[in-house]
Amino acid sequence: MGYLILFFLLLTGCTDDTKKIDLFGSRNEVIHFTLSHETDDCIEFEPSPISVEWFKRHQITTTHKSFKGAVPGKYFDPLTPVLKPCTAGDYWADVKLDSNLSPGDYTLQSKGGELEVSIKVGNWVIPGPTSLPGLIQLPSFFLHIGHYGSYTTHQNEVDLRDKYAKALMDHRLSPMLHFVSPYTDQWKDIIPISGKYVVFPIRADGTTSGEWNSLTALRLSEFEGEAKKLLNQGKVAVSYLFDEPFLPRDRQIIEDAAKLIKKHAPSVKVMVTDPFDVGLKTAGVDIFAPVFQQYTGLETWGYVSCMSHGCGGEGDSGEPDLGSIERNPAYIRSFFPVAFGMGMDAALYYNAVEVYRFFKTDPFDTWLFTGYGDGTLFYPDRKNHVPIVSERLKWLRRSQYDVEYLIEAKKRGIINPLNVDGPTGWEKDIQKYNQAVRAIGEAL
Repeated sequence: MGYLILFFLLLTGCTDDTKKIDLFGSRNEVIHFTLSHETDDCIEFEPSPISVEWFKRHQITTTHKSFKGAVPGKYFDPLTPVLKPCTAGDYWADVKLDSNLSPGDYTLQSKGGELEVSIKVGNWVIPGPTSLPGLIQLPSFFLHIGHYGSYTTHQNEVDLRDKYAKALMDHRLSPMLHFVSPYTDQWKDIIPISGKYVVFPIRADGTTSGEWNSLTALRLSEFEGEAKKLLNQGKVAVSYLFDEPFLPRDRQIIEDAAKLIKKHAPSVKVMVTDPFDVGLKTAGVDIFAPVFQQYTGLETWGYVSCMSHGCGGEGDSGEPDLGSIERNPAYIRSFFPVAFGMGMDAALYYNAVEVYRFFKTDPFDTWLFTGYGDGTLFYPDRKNHVPIVSERLKWLRRSQYDVEYLIEAKKRGIINPLNVDGPTGWEKDIQKYNQAVRAIGEAL
């Protein structure tokens, strides 16, 4: 046998030398499987209305521990696109089910007869806009440091930023703060490539200080005009006003800035990454987004960070963890189902390219804040200047699809097999997610 099937499938056994895979999905969904190809013969499917996108899987060698119990060794994470598997190695296959695909049974048959993928396509169509938005910061100046070694004005700055933004959106995630730096009117470029929430560059924690000051009556009036336009499009303008305030003076800064925003840009929602506070609410803060452990139900958003695995040493909070490539993928796949189960309206992750700002000589070295991959869901292709996606990014997309099934199940009164009991009380068995999605999908 030349193939070892690893994920999101049910093996039905082999007939002669044909490996058979059984998959389920809904329309407007991307499902996937992985395999080990042991020969240099190409795998190519017969023509089908279902398309497959192949990626070569690459391993990262870890020498430290991202969390308690982590074992140093080799772990898959970077994925580079290939037309088809033609050399021995490990591959990831994205199977795309278009929204106009008819429900029913389909078969992907390799021309050599060595691989057969049976796919049952359900009746339901996954919603286009995400029901529970996932927002991730994407600073363009970090991108340039990661690709070029320092921040300077490059001619292709907008092109590079848009490639990364598109990659996030292709995985059902919304980029935040991906405006071009230094801060000019080019921030408006983010509007057509944002999801439900458009994060404006209105900060009070020093992020937009200096020559470009967003907290003036003139600037805020301009933001208000754009925010009203967004409301007519069904979108919401948000000010990520302050990140993790902890100094005594931070509270006064937030209160003063929130009042100013409410006076000159009342259509802009004010957000801080902090637990609910009555005083800040009175001052004008609309959205509180604490880390999952601190979520009380009075807030509306939540986020995870390096605290999931220990920011300064080996730890393990038990929360979903996006920044440890050694983790069982359930730690990522649980992210949006846990947010939904806890009653959040949106879930945040602090950065998609955090390690880029340090420009490591090895572009595949993502060790940061005692985690491999913390705040970093991409790897920079410094030759072609395009993003290399990670398996963790694809697991986040899977998490987004999972939560759509859970939300729809709740609407229709279908039992949810994936119960969530707080930020640490979630299912660790990855196969239970597969079973839950299939059970709900077949009931829809």
